[in-house]
Amino acid sequence: MTTRANPEIRVLWIVPERTGGIRTYAEGLLNVLRTTKSAAVDAIWELPDRGLLPPSEGGRKFAHLHHEFGFFGSKLPGRYAFPRWIRAIKAKNPETTWIATAHNVIGQDYVFPLEGKPWWSILPRVLANAFLISWLRKAWTTGTWGEFDGVVVHSNLQVDAVRKSGCDRVAVIPLFVPRAPMRPDGESGTNVTVFGYFSPDKGQDIVIRAWALLGSNAPKLVLAGGVRRPEDERYLKECRTLIRTHGLGEKIQITGYVPDDKLDSLYRDARLVLAPFRVTTGSASITAAFARGVPVLASDHPLNCELAERVPDCVAFFRSESPESLAAEIRSLFADSNRLRHLAERAKKYAEMHTPEKMAALHLDFYKTFENPR
Repeated sequence: MTTRANPEIRVLWIVPERTGGIRTYAEGLLNVLRTTKSAAVDAIWELPDRGLLPPSEGGRKFAHLHHEFGFFGSKLPGRYAFPRWIRAIKAKNPETTWIATAHNVIGQDYVFPLEGKPWWSILPRVLANAFLISWLRKAWTTGTWGEFDGVVVHSNLQVDAVRKSGCDRVAVIPLFVPRAPMRPDGESGTNVTVFGYFSPDKGQDIVIRAWALLGSNAPKLVLAGGVRRPEDERYLKECRTLIRTHGLGEKIQITGYVPDDKLDSLYRDARLVLAPFRVTTGSASITAAFARGVPVLASDHPLNCELAERVPDCVAFFRSESPESLAAEIRSLFADSNRLRHLAERAKKYAEMHTPEKMAALHLDFYKTFENPR
């Protein structure tokens, strides 16, 4: 609990995740927010028991929920329990101002994607798109963001979807770049590394196919991650089969789950970090590479491209879902050490502009806007 006397702002952060990227992100900001005299920020790491918020000395104005669809079942038909939960907890805490951090925003035109998905999931997706999608979109949009007084998003590209859902107070606060050992100028590893759990959205299969195209000249590839969900076991097996089919066992290593104390060594050994995502809501693996001054090559997904709009040349890009484009960019980058060095310098610039302290200050500024009548 905080001990600040008479703070201007009192906030409870609700982060229903025991371990994972969202918890790490929330704790990083929380540690900074607790150093300010103008705010008292407490946190709980589960949903409140029986819908009652824990008491706070001096009262509390804000409840700030870190929202991800998986925290409330999932976005799948019949499993998303959030709309019912938020209505019940608001009824029990009527004086509270409710804020969300949207760790995933689904637009009003969303349909379940079919391309790149395993064959056994195609028919359920087709049926959901034909008969359920309108009802589901309502739960994902107005039934979610429309219940909040304010919403924090990580990207300008997400603002419109939240406002159309019924919440007009939206703050764009990018993911912060964590504090980490910065690689000295001129120092470089030798591997190419992909961080993240195995799933079709992460795109590890795209990278394996690109390595098949690179042939004997391919650098060592480290796929740093394991499986988070049982349904992704099939995808990991498919990736292993691809590696064997193309004879890449000597070129590609799959690490399995990587504990936090092993991350620094993996980044230190990386000459380049890949972010080959088909789908992304903003990746901590990219900001973690920025934190260490490691060059990044990413798919040209709009949220990835937005990073380079903030700091030009902080990321290199290949055409999303194209092994051919990825292989060509790998060849180009490894033939041009000056370009890799420039990417590393711009990554460090991005880190300087998006520190935890600067992003925490933007949260405080957002809270203060609710003190002023509109």
